[in-house]
Amino acid sequence: MDTERDYFIRTILPLKNRMFRKALYMTDSVEDAEDVVQDVMLQLWDKRKGWQMIDNMEVYAMVLIKNRAIDRKRQTGFYHESLDEIPDAEGIAGTLPPLDELVRQNEKALVMTIIRSLPEKQRKMVILREIEELSYREIADDLNVTEADVKVNIFRARKQIKELYIKISQYGLE
Repeated sequence: MDTERDYFIRTILPLKNRMFRKALYMTDSVEDAEDVVQDVMLQLWDKRKGWQMIDNMEVYAMVLIKNRAIDRKRQTGFYHESLDEIPDAEGIAGTLPPLDELVRQNEKALVMTIIRSLPEKQRKMVILREIEELSYREIADDLNVTEADVKVNIFRARKQIKELYIKISQYGLE
């Protein structure tokens, strides 16, 4: 039988990176995201006597992250709209020459602006898939739609993002 410590290490600790990405997306601050994750990890540990009542620990942890990040935004009195502080998946941010880094940041800002312009349903699905890295099944469960609906909407959103990106980035250069 697993001890509470073993369960925490095996089940909850592996969620840390995903929790951090969600917190970072919501707070747009590395420091705030780290604080949110730490608060939620402590909260989960303090609730260890009730773990057996939780059907899906991952979903429960993500809800706690979301709620704590919202609380944090209320405490600091502002809402971040940009994702500029999100590190690249490969961890190469800051290692490019300054001009290349500026171009990368501008491209990232353009893509985020385009994503924000998508219809709400597509925007949510793209963010869940590309930023939070959820599977199609997880997105379908979270949004209470079919997996096929998720795939179709993400396909359409990606196509629209690509078309708008090309149109905007080539403006006046044709």
